[in-house]
Amino acid sequence: MRMKEILKRNQFIIVFFVFITLSACGGNQVVPSTTSTATSAPVSTTDVPKNKRTDLDLYLTSADTFKLLSTEEERKKTLFIDVRTEEEYDNGTPTLVDDNVPMYNKGENKKPLVANPDFLTDVADYLEGKGLNKESRIILICREGNRSTRAVNALAKEGYKNVYHVIDGIDGWKQNKLPWLE
Repeated sequence: MRMKEILKRNQFIIVFFVFITLSACGGNQVVPSTTSTATSAPVSTTDVPKNKRTDLDLYLTSADTFKLLSTEEERKKTLFIDVRTEEEYDNGTPTLVDDNVPMYNKGENKKPLVANPDFLTDVADYLEGKGLNKESRIILICREGNRSTRAVNALAKEGYKNVYHVIDGIDGWKQNKLPWLE
């Protein structure tokens, strides 16, 4: 009976040491989050600036995205797309991104950005390639969260219902020092 009392009183310390031990043994592995959920957005709509709100009201921060996609199981059932231009993507992207599908492309002579006419088709092709569909979770990221806002709304108009917007974008990903691929 005495041992149970000791374990109960020191439960936090024991869990902490187990966590530290597993982290030290795991090298660069990501520890799966037990708090992330696939059905609810951890960011409240009231915390999202009006210019970054989407028709679907599904938001994640870069840190939430990383936690959510920390397991192979979650990555398999999610399409994570970088919607920045090809030039921006070529300069680096989050390691967990499936691929680049620009919402906009550079215009002639690198002039203003123009809408990518293949955006919707390309997203549908990537979903199909992963064995996913319009009901599957899609996460979109851009530099600051403006283009991904527009991209979410474009997908919502086509009947997609589970499209998340990373509100702090690539800038937030870098600021949080999350894994990056050059």
